[in-house]
Amino acid sequence: MGNGKKDCHILTSLLVKQPNLFYFPVDMSAPMLRMAIQEVTGIEQLMRRHILPIQIDFSDPRRVENLRKLLDQIVPNHPVLFSLLGNTLANFQDDMRLLKILSRLMRDKDLLLIEVAATKDLDNQTVQAAAAEYARIESFKKFVTSALLQNTDLHIDLGNLIFQSSVEDNKAILIKVIYQNSTKETIRVMLPDWSYTDFLSNDTIRLLLTRKYTCTGIEKIISESGLAIVDRKNTSFENDYNTKFGMDLLLVNRPSSNKPGNNNGNSLADAVWS
Repeated sequence: MGNGKKDCHILTSLLVKQPNLFYFPVDMSAPMLRMAIQEVTGIEQLMRRHILPIQIDFSDPRRVENLRKLLDQIVPNHPVLFSLLGNTLANFQDDMRLLKILSRLMRDKDLLLIEVAATKDLDNQTVQAAAAEYARIESFKKFVTSALLQNTDLHIDLGNLIFQSSVEDNKAILIKVIYQNSTKETIRVMLPDWSYTDFLSNDTIRLLLTRKYTCTGIEKIISESGLAIVDRKNTSFENDYNTKFGMDLLLVNRPSSNKPGNNNGNSLADAVWS
């Protein structure tokens, strides 16, 4: 879900056409939900009683089904804009499975906004540059090791981070961030429940999985997830390192929503999405 900053931009625009809209931030993390709520409460037009945080795992089909039932009770027959921003899709082991699960949320006139990191090429030089891009950012290194700091008593050495990149199914650059025990000794590590585990010499812990998708790669998994692209905008990064990377913002719906005669007289959707 993120920190809510991007949600603020979207909400501000939608409130112009639908001042009585509801905002449902969804995340597994209670701290992230609190952060998002604090961010959006600064929007004067958004009524606080219309902010309903939901703490669930949205990769769980059962939780998604329950979420759809909740939405049907609170905003029946109203169009819903779902969003998956900040390259969140790329962090899941099975990204296509996640999209298929989220597609079950969508009804006619609902839309899903997806933001992913993008790459123009999958050649070896670009693949290596993708890993190097993350490896050079000190704040990112601290971010990915924060889970170790919070959940173990492991002494963190940022020099033990490994950034691996490869081509995945000809659709994306797959980047794995790994923490390795580079010592010659086994490190005894305490976990949150006060139990201990052995971190063996040269053993690794995967901290993050992410991707940079090609245009055709993200199109393929969207199509195979039963969704269709309504609109998109691709932005390239202009920097000193690599201009082949950027962000791809895609607005998708269920293909049935595009069929003639499927309007169902839903003038509210037409008004909000126009």
